[in-house]
Amino acid sequence: MLNPYYQTSMQLIFAVKHRTALIKDSFRDELHKYIGGILLKQKHKPLAINSVPDHIHIFFGMHPCDIPALVRDIKSDSSRFINERKLSKFKFHWQEGYGLFSYSMSHRPNVIKYIENQQKHHQHVSFRDEYLIFLKKFCVEYNSKYLFDFFDWCDICCIQPSLIDFLYANKSIFISPRWGELMFIDYLFATVISPLRGVSSINICPLRWLSGHLQLFTDNSYI
Repeated sequence: MLNPYYQTSMQLIFAVKHRTALIKDSFRDELHKYIGGILLKQKHKPLAINSVPDHIHIFFGMHPCDIPALVRDIKSDSSRFINERKLSKFKFHWQEGYGLFSYSMSHRPNVIKYIENQQKHHQHVSFRDEYLIFLKKFCVEYNSKYLFDFFDWCDICCIQPSLIDFLYANKSIFISPRWGELMFIDYLFATVISPLRGVSSINICPLRWLSGHLQLFTDNSYI
């Protein structure tokens, strides 16, 4: 009897469910390794796994299998891994649904590079825009009602580390005996988070933009 031969390269994409329980830097690598182990256990070949706070990309050489069952196993096992080890402060879950896209062997190097550069990529493109590009590129018909619940504020997750570093470096500006930390949080959301909700891309320097607001804040004698 002749042996079957196959080569299937697949990119799997799915999203985090809760805004309060995102993928953190503190456990991102552990999560990637764990998912890679799930794939190996089921005879698949992990090629590239990377994530940003609100979603994950998994590229692998696929062994013939029940695809919905594989995705179910990856989601359930990885979320259990995060929750049992208390890697997230809040209960972690994945959203329902997923995107699965196939590639030829010649495309592997480019797809691997693309996934490895996710952090840089999302400095300019939101997850929503990225996912719609995938659907259109692969000619997938879709109903916008049944896509992921995209997090608008995660559209700026790429500049979040810069903002946080800047805020902490200038934290003393906001903390004073007259009001304190609660007012600092209120100011942060009123002047930084809220105005940027729903923005799909940032074409300005976030630190220059924020420093302008800080100058207005201090000029108005709030401290």
